[in-house]
Amino acid sequence: MANPQIENGFTKISNELLEAILRSNLTQRELKIIFVIIRFTYGFNRNEAELSVRFIEQATSIKYHHVSGIISKMLSKSIIFSNPSSKKKNGRMISLNKNYEEWNLVSSIESNSSLKSTDKVPKMVTTRVPQKVTKKEIKRKNKKMYSHTSDEVRLSSLLLSLIQNRNPNYKKPNIQNWAKHIDLMIRLDKRTSSEIENIIEWCQSDSFWQNNILSTEKLRKQFDQLVMKSKELIRNDNRINFSDFSDKSISKGKYATVYQ
Repeated sequence: MANPQIENGFTKISNELLEAILRSNLTQRELKIIFVIIRFTYGFNRNEAELSVRFIEQATSIKYHHVSGIISKMLSKSIIFSNPSSKKKNGRMISLNKNYEEWNLVSSIESNSSLKSTDKVPKMVTTRVPQKVTKKEIKRKNKKMYSHTSDEVRLSSLLLSLIQNRNPNYKKPNIQNWAKHIDLMIRLDKRTSSEIENIIEWCQSDSFWQNNILSTEKLRKQFDQLVMKSKELIRNDNRINFSDFSDKSISKGKYATVYQ
C-alpha cells in the first residue's frame, strides 16, 4: 500500500505560482512537463536543471517527438526558459518562468456580448450603387477563408511557430495560403488533424527534416515519407528503464543529457 510521507522528500512551491498553473489553459501534456520541471528543480532546491527530452519522455510517458515539440511551444510562449549549460558544450538548462504574467497563453473567446439579448439594434438603411465587378474580385470573394480557430489555421500556425523558434527572422507567410494545403491533406488525403500535428512536431525536432519542411505545401508533399521515417526511428529507439533514475543520480547529473 502506498504511504507517501513528507519526511521522505517533498517539493516546495509557492501557492501563488501553483494557483496560476491551475488557472491556466495549459494542455494535459504541457502540465505534465511543467510538473516534471518543478519536481527536478524546486524538488532539489534549485531554479533550473539539465533535463533531456528522453528523460522527460520516461517521466511523463509522453512520446519523444511530442516532448520535443511541446517544449519548443512552451519556450515560444515564455512559460519555460532554456539556457546553455555550463557543464556541457551543447547542453541546455531548463527552468520554469515564475513570472506567470509573462506567459503567452491563448485567451479564451469572450462569450459575453456588449449588447443584451433584449436590446434592439437599429436598422441601417443603405442605398446600393451598382458597381462593375472584375473577375479578380469575384475570385477573391469566392476564395475560402479559414477561421483562426480552425484546425487548418491552428496546424499552420504550429508549424510556423516551431520554425520561428529556431529562426526568429523567418518571413511570416500568408497563413490562409498555408491553411489551404492543410485543408487538402484533411479532405483529399484523408489525414486526421492528430496525425498532421504529430508529424509537424516530429519533423521540426528532426535535425534533417526541420530544414526541409518549411511550408505546409512541402509537408503535404513529403507526408508519407515523414510518417515512414518517424515510425522507423521510433522502432529503433532504445528504451530507457525509468526505474534506473533516482533523486541521487539526477542531482549528480548522471542522466542530465543534452536537450537539443
